[in-house]
Amino acid sequence: MSSNATTIKGIYVHIPFCISKCPYCDFISGIPPDENIVEQYFGALKKEILIQSNLYNLEDCETLYFGGGTPSLFPKKLEEVFQLLQRLCPKIQEVTVEINPQRNFNPSHFEFATRVSLGAQTFSPKYLKILGRTHTVQDSITSIKRAVAKFKSTNIDIMFALPGQSPQEHLDDLKRAVDLGANHISAYMLTPYEETPFGKAVKKGMIKLPNDISKFFEVQKFLEDKNFKRYEVSNFAIPNFECRHNLIYWNREDFLGFGLSAWSKIGDTRFSNTKNIKDYISKLSENKLPISFHESLDVHRKIEEIIFLGLRKIGEGIDISQIQKFLDVKGFLESALKRFGKFLELSADKDGNPKFLRLKQKYIYYIDAITVELMILAEKYMDLKTNG
Repeated sequence: MSSNATTIKGIYVHIPFCISKCPYCDFISGIPPDENIVEQYFGALKKEILIQSNLYNLEDCETLYFGGGTPSLFPKKLEEVFQLLQRLCPKIQEVTVEINPQRNFNPSHFEFATRVSLGAQTFSPKYLKILGRTHTVQDSITSIKRAVAKFKSTNIDIMFALPGQSPQEHLDDLKRAVDLGANHISAYMLTPYEETPFGKAVKKGMIKLPNDISKFFEVQKFLEDKNFKRYEVSNFAIPNFECRHNLIYWNREDFLGFGLSAWSKIGDTRFSNTKNIKDYISKLSENKLPISFHESLDVHRKIEEIIFLGLRKIGEGIDISQIQKFLDVKGFLESALKRFGKFLELSADKDGNPKFLRLKQKYIYYIDAITVELMILAEKYMDLKTNG
């Protein structure tokens, strides 16, 4: 690994500890915050950062994101990590911390942050209970009000298509989030991941999810009436309050992930850390990086990523300039518009050359199916002459 040609744009730091794990969560999280293991973990985390800083130039890094888990359990320790990274990354401008809503949330403990993301999920006591959340609606309201008064940007996470939920109830959640003063809202459809308790309950028929999700997407138009722009399939922001860190992922720029199970992308390679906390701490105690998976992206994977991530950027779409070196673009676009023209639109530059292929807003709920179809189509139009 060489640092020479790489510009690291963002850094993600994973904090895997939680007081209790939500039944729908498939992240590496929920590890009880035992004082001894927490101390060891943060010590290992700092060591990993120092090792990687010798391999990569972090000087142009612009964003830092503390995710989890529940990072907000450890404000002092996060600040120590931030101070270490600030010395290595003098250009950091956006620092996000994921916050679990709680009555005693104190924004002054997070002076180093410019942005917080609060996992409210819903403002309905009934659905909070179904989701296994331990906070109350009042905890969310209190935390959000304090955050909005303190930070440059406040995101609220809202989940929808919950068991028994109506689109109107989702709209009520969105209205409450706007009324509380958020300038960024992430609206995620509940996904029943197979290995989670929630996923297993859905599979057994113990929990039923809504069949028609289109109406949930329709009520989200309310946010656009309130000056929020849907800039990614699940993310809405008042202009200039987009999450710069997440844009790094969607734009396929280079980033480093630190901590348990964290992913990194450098050039045409992606790699991830071990998911075992003992292994993570042990490797770093021997000054070894805890990387457990590494892949070089071939042409097929690159095209898949460009299509998958591009289509998620609702306002822009797939950047044609990124795929034209791999595909017979003319044939691909003609075929895509012939077969899926009802769902897609093509924008052009001032000379009439194709620029972005995007999903029409009203068909956003078809994104997964259209993504798969475009990937299959792209394989057919791959330019094998230029790519061997």
